[in-house]
Amino acid sequence: KPRGYAGDYIMMKMLYLNAYEGDSTFSKLMHKHPVEHPAAQAVRNRRKLITRTLRRTQEAYRSSGKRMTILSVASGPAWELQDILVSPEECRKYHFTLLDQDQAALDEAAALIAKLEREFDTKIPVTYLKESVRTMLKSSHLVEQWGRFDFIYSMGLFDYLTPPVAMGILGKLYQLLEQEGNLLIGNFHADNPSRCYMEYWLDWVLYYR
Repeated sequence: KPRGYAGDYIMMKMLYLNAYEGDSTFSKLMHKHPVEHPAAQAVRNRRKLITRTLRRTQEAYRSSGKRMTILSVASGPAWELQDILVSPEECRKYHFTLLDQDQAALDEAAALIAKLEREFDTKIPVTYLKESVRTMLKSSHLVEQWGRFDFIYSMGLFDYLTPPVAMGILGKLYQLLEQEGNLLIGNFHADNPSRCYMEYWLDWVLYYR
């Protein structure tokens, strides 16, 4: 838990890289073992699912010519944007809003966006929101503050939310959707084959649904 909590953005980066890391053969193998677990692969699969679903949904906006507005909740470093924004043309299709409580994660995301802008020589419209779940639950003016979105997704946040909080946040996100908008939420299934390994070896406890 490099940032002090389970599933922080540095841990996510380790899962995405899925590499042999360490100063010795033993440490490299010890690192590679958990990032090869089924649960780790599920995290990587979520990233692919977001990209596929977003591209499929964006087809409906092609004829309108307007940018699709997207909110990523608990965005972390938003590494999935590398998979989505693969050309200058793709960069012109979206306006992203990245929400996370960890400023360091948002800084990582901003660095990624800057890299993509240099690579494609184009401006990528992104809004950064340093906010928490608690803020979302408290506020009754989220639409006025943040606007509405065509597509809202959250890859890992709901793994850590109790049922009442999860229901509350779902209601808030639903309010932020445009009339024909789409909401995609990732959450580990109760049949996670890595569950015992995660809880007893890694002290990584989730809420399963």
